[in-house]
Amino acid sequence: MKNNKIGLSVFLIILSIFYYEGRRKIPEIKKNIIIDFNDSRRVSPIKNLKYSRILFKESGIKKIKLKAYRGRILIKTNPKIDKIKIKATIGYSGEKANIKRTIKNGELFLKNITPENFRGEISYEIETPSKIDYELVNRDGTIEIDGALKIKVDDKYSDMNIKNIDSAFIKSGYGDIYINGVKDSVNIVTKYSKMQLSDIKGSLSVKTKYGKSISVKNVGGDLKLDTKFTPVIINHVSGTLKLKNKYCENLEINNSKDIEIETSYSNISVNNSNSLLLIGKENRIFGKLKKLQVKGKGNKIKGSSDELSLKGKYDNLNMSIKNKGDIIEEQGNIKIDIEKITGTISFNLISTTTFIKIKDINNTFFNINLNWGVLNSDFLQISTDKNIIKGIYGNNGEKNIFLLNSKYSTITIVRE
Repeated sequence: MKNNKIGLSVFLIILSIFYYEGRRKIPEIKKNIIIDFNDSRRVSPIKNLKYSRILFKESGIKKIKLKAYRGRILIKTNPKIDKIKIKATIGYSGEKANIKRTIKNGELFLKNITPENFRGEISYEIETPSKIDYELVNRDGTIEIDGALKIKVDDKYSDMNIKNIDSAFIKSGYGDIYINGVKDSVNIVTKYSKMQLSDIKGSLSVKTKYGKSISVKNVGGDLKLDTKFTPVIINHVSGTLKLKNKYCENLEINNSKDIEIETSYSNISVNNSNSLLLIGKENRIFGKLKKLQVKGKGNKIKGSSDELSLKGKYDNLNMSIKNKGDIIEEQGNIKIDIEKITGTISFNLISTTTFIKIKDINNTFFNINLNWGVLNSDFLQISTDKNIIKGIYGNNGEKNIFLLNSKYSTITIVRE
């Protein structure tokens, strides 16, 4: 028994020595290929690679085109240098790859010369005295840019961190995208991505599906989103916001101007914004707006708006209105508070349970309770003309008008 313990101890000591020696023999250059990105560490999935570097400088270049592979693209500006510095790092197993560079009309083309069935990775680090244009291709790596004019990216499985650029067109998939500080516009086509996009002075267009999430902050121009199954949070869009979406668990919009949303089966929150047009069905929406328009069926709507326009069926509405409204509803449930209405609010209701509270200039409340065709009211004046009920309320010559147009219902007026 004692001999077995001694043998096991000797075996563990030998195993530890082999492990230590193996770790010590890893080339130092490999440590430079480990990627730090968003507090995560990425190591090449291909083991036992050898590494080589190619260093060169160029001047008079306005645009760079390159393709990385399972590696890192790092781009930054450095006003202290006078030439473009490029470092290509090649990790390989078997026959080594090479880089061919061609310059034409101020454009630098970096072409990877790889053997058949190349197993390895190719990374680029670029420093420029000032911003230039880029066309980049990468697979299963990372892209980090700090300072560029126009960038065009074709990528899969890579994370991106981009800032301080003029404009971008990005085609991607399965990688996360972080963009901050854009002078002009951004256009993104992706899927299965997490996105954080901020401080874009121009327009922003995003088309995605099955995304982890989208966060947008401070867009100076228009914002266009086409998404599926993707949570969205938006803060401050100066231009028009157009969003087409389905099955959004959380859609939150704050401090924006004019919003158009086409969606179904989504949870929507809109606050401190100018106007919202919502088209769709089976949505839950909470909003604080100046103007709200809803078209669809089966929507549950709650919040406040200066103006309200509703055209729907099977809706559940609980809103506070200040100025005016136009409500057409069938087989729904409506509860509305009206405070100092200055315009006209009209209803076209079919088999809809309705409760309306109106406050006049003297803070006196008048209630209308329409429950499957039975109306109870304590209006000062009520007149009927065919199927239109007209209520006039107010004091000292200041009058407001309320119109109710009820079809296929028997209306009974009861003075209280």
